Formats: sequence, structure tokens, C-alpha cells
Amino acid sequence: ALSLVMLSIGLHNPGRHPPIDAPALGAFVAASFAGAGALAAFARSWRAHALGLAGGILYGCADTTIKALTGVAADHGAVGVITSPWLAAAVVATVSAFFAFQRGLQTGRAIPVVVLMTGATTVVSVSGGFAVFGDPIGRTPALATMHVLAFVLVTVASALLAPASHRPEPETHRPSTALRLEALT
Repeated sequence: ALSLVMLSIGLHNPGRHPPIDAPALGAFVAASFAGAGALAAFARSWRAHALGLAGGILYGCADTTIKALTGVAADHGAVGVITSPWLAAAVVATVSAFFAFQRGLQTGRAIPVVVLMTGATTVVSVSGGFAVFGDPIGRTPALATMHVLAFVLVTVASALLAPASHRPEPETHRPSTALRLEALT
């Protein structure tokens, strides 16, 4: 909890973002699709986990393109959004992420797939904010250091909590379906 409080220290309204850096966003989208595609294509022995990561990368890519679309909407309205190439990128990334994530859930254990998807989404979204939009991690070196430390602490806490959430529940005695059906007749 302390690390989450640390992340909020020094926050302020950054005001309006500058116009979209189209080459940076295009490179970010291309790298996201390449990374997700490589994971999905080459990870045979850990396929479900790879699909969870791929889905997360693509959801993070979609988040970043949607953030760009909010700037387009502010500058050019709905027509600007509809005609923007970032709308197509957001739709394709979201649909691809959905299918990768769902297939990961079908072929593997749900908890690791969900954790990997969520983690990858967060990392890619935050990275997109820094790389594409120039979002600051802190206004001063001290704040930047504190925020990086907070990110590390959140990551460590998540890693420590993940096994705890995966412990099997104690078995309870349940009568078989056949016995329950016999009781109804």
C-alpha cells in the first residue's frame, strides 16, 4: 500500500499533451505487434503463458492508441477519430488481444495467464506513456527515483502475492451428481 501512495506523490495536471508523434506511435504499435506475434508463434512449450503475454502486450498497445485517439478527438472531433489510422490500430490490437488471451485461458491454467496478461498490459501502457507521449515519471530527480522505487515495490509485492492466490482450496465433501439426482426423485 505504501508503494501505491508513493506513486501518487508529486502528481499534478500535466495540461494538454503536445500533438501525437506519429512516427513514435507507429514504431510503438509495430514493435507491440511484432513482440506479440513472436510470442504467439515461437512459444510452443509454454503456449498458454505466451498467449497471455501476447494478449497483454496488445491490450497495452490498444490503450496507448486509444490515448492518442483522445488527443485526436480533442483537436479534430469525431470525424478526426473515425479517419485516424490509430482507430484501426486500436481495433485490431483489441480484437487480437482478446483472441490471444482467450486462447491462453483455454489452453492453460487461468491464474498465470491472467497475471501475465495484466502485467504485460500495465508495462506496455506505462511504457507507451513514456515513449510516445513523453509522460514524466517525476518532475524532479528525487520524485522520479521515488516513483521508480514504487513501481519496483508494486512489482515485487505482486510477485509475492501471486503464489498465495494460487494455493488450492481445501477439498470439501460433495455428494456426486448421481446421488443428488437420486435424492430429487
